[in-house]
Amino acid sequence: MLVGGGHAHVEVVRRLMRAPIPGIRTTLVSREVQSPYSGMLPGYLSGEWRYEQAHIDLVRLCQRASVRLVHAEVEALDLGRGYLHLARRPPLAYDGLSLNTGGTPSVLAPGARAVPVKPIGRFLPAWEELRERLRHPSDNRAPLALVGLGAGAVELALALSRALAVGDTRGSSPTIAMFGSTLLPGWPAYAHRWVRTQLTDAGIQWRDGVRVERVCGTELWLSNGERVATCGVFDVTGVGAPAWLAASGLAVDDRGFVRVAPTLQSISHANVFAAGDVAALEGQPRPKSGVYAVRAGPVLATNLRRFWRGRSLLRFRAQREALALLSNSRGETLARRGALAFSGRWLSAWKRRIDRRFVERYNGTVATSVGRARVFLSETGAQSAAPAELPAALARDLPPAMRCFGCGGKLGASALSSALAELNIGEDPRVRTGIGDDAAVLQLDDASLAITTDTLTAFTDDPYRFGRIATRHALNDLLAMGVRPDAALATVQLEDTAPELAARDLRQLLAGVQAVLTDEGAVLTGGHSLQGERLSLGLTALGRARALPSPATRPQAGQALILTRALGSGVLLAAAMRAVLDGAELMALLDRMDRSNRPALAQLKQHGATALTDVTGFGLLGHLGPWLREHGLGVELDGDAVPVLAAARALAAVGIGSSLLPENRMILARFETKVDLVTADLLCDPQTAGGLLAAVPATHAERCLEALHAAGEPEATRIGYLTDDEERWILG
Repeated sequence: MLVGGGHAHVEVVRRLMRAPIPGIRTTLVSREVQSPYSGMLPGYLSGEWRYEQAHIDLVRLCQRASVRLVHAEVEALDLGRGYLHLARRPPLAYDGLSLNTGGTPSVLAPGARAVPVKPIGRFLPAWEELRERLRHPSDNRAPLALVGLGAGAVELALALSRALAVGDTRGSSPTIAMFGSTLLPGWPAYAHRWVRTQLTDAGIQWRDGVRVERVCGTELWLSNGERVATCGVFDVTGVGAPAWLAASGLAVDDRGFVRVAPTLQSISHANVFAAGDVAALEGQPRPKSGVYAVRAGPVLATNLRRFWRGRSLLRFRAQREALALLSNSRGETLARRGALAFSGRWLSAWKRRIDRRFVERYNGTVATSVGRARVFLSETGAQSAAPAELPAALARDLPPAMRCFGCGGKLGASALSSALAELNIGEDPRVRTGIGDDAAVLQLDDASLAITTDTLTAFTDDPYRFGRIATRHALNDLLAMGVRPDAALATVQLEDTAPELAARDLRQLLAGVQAVLTDEGAVLTGGHSLQGERLSLGLTALGRARALPSPATRPQAGQALILTRALGSGVLLAAAMRAVLDGAELMALLDRMDRSNRPALAQLKQHGATALTDVTGFGLLGHLGPWLREHGLGVELDGDAVPVLAAARALAAVGIGSSLLPENRMILARFETKVDLVTADLLCDPQTAGGLLAAVPATHAERCLEALHAAGEPEATRIGYLTDDEERWILG
């Protein structure tokens, strides 16, 4: 179990990609899925680097290395039982542990609003929020304060000064003021002169010889009794240790950091390793700097491998004097090692090359084609461009397509219809709705029972998250029928692995299933398990149908069609399988799919919806078509109004699509199609745990949309209306 996506662990994962450890399954637990590279932080803030250039995509890195990724934050460590306790999800069991989490905020005072720069993943959102607030002009603006006068604080101040000045035509940006005991402690005289010149030229004030003793709101209380009003405070004084380290019983130093031998192994627990800021190296005290984590990475990777093989471990010797590089915002860099310091523009070019190569080493072949497609679409305004209209080179480097998982892995509609047509199932008076509906409704004596079943192959290697989403997906069929689920049976196929690992996966998976069932008021009553090639989950859910279908609960001509969520999950999952989807996009998609349709259902019913279905494997058009055929209706759809995820459109534009898409496209032959190919494909895109499609009286549509937006469905949109001309299905 690797805890934290820091600079040492990304090297461990990279080496596992090249040479996996036989018989060992590795899991990375990380609070962020985009790991910021600390050396690029100033350049990112000043606009020199784009976000994706300054971050390591842990999702794609782990995919390439066959390392499981769990997106979660650690709350506690149970060394006795071998459990890692996580926020808002069940604990994970481990056999061996490696820690590279970085530090936690070094808070100046309880309740202070000072924002620590480390961990960077928490600092960046706070900076963006402050920057947005500072965009509004002010004639009486207090300075932005940085607490700290070390090299990191100086470089950050120069970068923030540049960032605030960009686009500031009114001169309303705040000045930057720095506070601390000593400017650049321990640095040689030349470095001091160079830095003072840079700060003066940038209009940055600094106050040395004072300590910030308290931060009250955004007011600094200094050691000389002075109080300074600010518009915001950033703490660049250092990092603390996560409290759960000492609470776990690990041997820690007086600051709470894990004490490790030169082998990076805990001095108190042989199966625990640590590197980077979180570690305190015995006999080699060093400052908390990313350079030591980078240098420790190869040794840590080797020792983890040797530990599992029972071999002797290597010793890590941290360099006494690391080369420090400090850049300004004008293309100049100061280098310092020990008593030697010098500067020059060539150093900046050298540093940029080092930084870029470091990140590219872990990001590998990123989806450059997709990035270029996005730029092309945005610059030309061709948001509806077809693949043929895009530069031919955009798709040349994309990996080949493969059979999709999730709902994109289901059997196509034509094959399904053909098989069912030959079965001659016949009619049964007990079946009120059956094949072709979201759920079957059976009349059993005095009770009406709704029942549905669904099976998905895992599209994420996190069993808990997959269990939650697969359960949402299955229950959506009942919700679309207006039925509250009561119970469910699960059929689980686990990967063919060691019994203990299979048991851990099953616990995680069923914990996800149970959490969602409980949220929806249902109970897990049993099921069946087996082992096979890949994790999959089938769920049979049932509930009491309180009202049978009637003419009043059918789609009717003149009604508005409302779609509650944007399309595109099939495209994104297909891209994720080909390792070209941005990791943050994938995590955002999982969050989207892990949402209940129940609040939307309540609003749709309240506003007179007479027909509902959930949009899943056959795509929007594939689920709309049966309505129209069964009830003899026509439709006029506004293809441009249909909400689509922006990333899905860019990916579809370079030819990425679900393996089910060619089959789903067949319904387009029935439509009078006036939209481009990309839009048409997205309307056929298979959705996993998708939104609801509803027919609502036209007079209620606007109020219904307002209610849906307020209920947490901001993408809900009116996409067209039904007509009584069953011969005309128009997609315009």
